[in-house]
Order: sequence, then C-alpha cells, then structure tokens
Amino acid sequence: MNFKNSVYLFLIIFLLGSCTSYKHSAYFQDAKIESNATTAPTTDSTTDSQIKIQAFDVLDITIGSSKQGFDKLFQSQSFDALATVTGNGPKVAASTTPNYYTSFLVDISGNVNLPILGNVKVIGLSIQDAKDLISKRSKEYLTDPYVDIKFLTFRIQVLGQVKVPGIVTIQNEKASILDAIASVGDLTDFGDPKKVLVIRGSGANQKIYNVDLTSTNSFKSPVFQVKPNDMLVVQPQKRKFFSANVITLLPLLTSVNLLLTVINFLRR
Repeated sequence: MNFKNSVYLFLIIFLLGSCTSYKHSAYFQDAKIESNATTAPTTDSTTDSQIKIQAFDVLDITIGSSKQGFDKLFQSQSFDALATVTGNGPKVAASTTPNYYTSFLVDISGNVNLPILGNVKVIGLSIQDAKDLISKRSKEYLTDPYVDIKFLTFRIQVLGQVKVPGIVTIQNEKASILDAIASVGDLTDFGDPKKVLVIRGSGANQKIYNVDLTSTNSFKSPVFQVKPNDMLVVQPQKRKFFSANVITLLPLLTSVNLLLTVINFLRR
C-alpha cells in the first residue's frame, strides 16, 4: 500500500469514528411506547385528575351561586364598587356592567388572585381540586356556591427536530399536535413525521406514546389533542446522519486529496 492510500485509509477511519450517529442524537431511545397510532387506536389512561395546574397557566374561573340573585360572581371590572361590607363580610349586588373578566394568571408562586377571596394557591392541583378549594373559600360569602374552571392557556414543551424548539403557550383547550408543531415552525428537513413522541403525565402516571403523522390514523390517537404539560419530541430521521456526515467528509477528503497530489508532484 503506497503512502497516499495509507493516508486515505487512516483519514476515513478517523472521520468515521468521529461521525455523529442516530444512537447519540435521538431522544428517549429506551422509552416504553404505550401505543402507536398506526396500529390500533387506544384510550389515553391519563385522567383529568392527573393533569396539574402549573405556574403561568391562564384559567377561566367562574364563581356563582344557585341561591343568589345573580349568575356570575367576581367578574365585573367594577366589582369593588358593588361590594358593601356587612358584619359577615362583603355583600355583592347584581352588576349590569357589560365588561367582564374571567381569566386569571397563575403567578410564579402558584396563586390566582381572585376578587374578595384574594390569593388562592392552585399550583399542583387538578382542575377538580381547584374547584373544591375555591368553592370552600367562597362559602364564607355565598350560599351553595358553584365554581367552573377551564384552561384558557397552558404550556407544553416541543423538542427535537423542529425549527424553533422550546416551551409553547397553547391558546386553545382543543389544540392538537399539529397546532403545537405549527407554532414552532413545523418539522425540520430531518424530522421524522413517523416518530413524534408525546410524553404525558409524571412519575408513576407518566405515559409515552408514538404518533405517526404520515397516517390519518393519527387523528384517532388518544394524544392527538394536547393537554397541559405535555412534552412533544420529534425524533430525527436516520438519513440525517448520513447526509450530515457526507457533507462533513467530502470537503476534508477533497482537501486531503489536493494536498497529497501536490506532495506527490513535488516528490517526483
């Protein structure tokens, strides 16, 4: 073997050894997949009680009483002007103000600041637990209170082969995986639409699903509609690493070939 071929062989072995591989780049390769939308639709076992309220969620909170002379409480923007203090606390009159607000931000400490009730810590609670807590606090001022809570906005993570990975604020309680992916600029050229992992829940309740977006069966997936605190991970296609490594190798091989050609010419 001549000198030139020896250099080529050494260089190729060295570069191949330093190439990036799928094994070192794909997320959660040891994940136990609960279901795959291309096989058979399954039911998501994650219940609403397992979805917890987090800081910076925006909640639609409505409080009322079936035994009061009004339908909605704590909503009028001029609420404080309608409240008169009695010996047992504020007494609320019916409001004719057309402007209402029902959205409340969960602050960094995990509280929502409700009129009259003040700060109520809801972080880490399910929607039902938060309803029960606010209902209990409302009984100081209302007879037979009822509470309705919905997510107005919530956050999820979108990672992997998408154009702008990161934390995404979802504005629609009925948003889908496609909405989430669209909000981060779609998949990159190397994203694998057949391998979109959805990680839902935490601890013992955590489940991992694979959704194949090349199949219309994905619409039937139990996790097609995203929920608060979901994590979406778009896995890379294996061809990404072949293409990336070829792009890296070719200029180097070309440069080495030119150098060896010059050296061989000078040695003559």
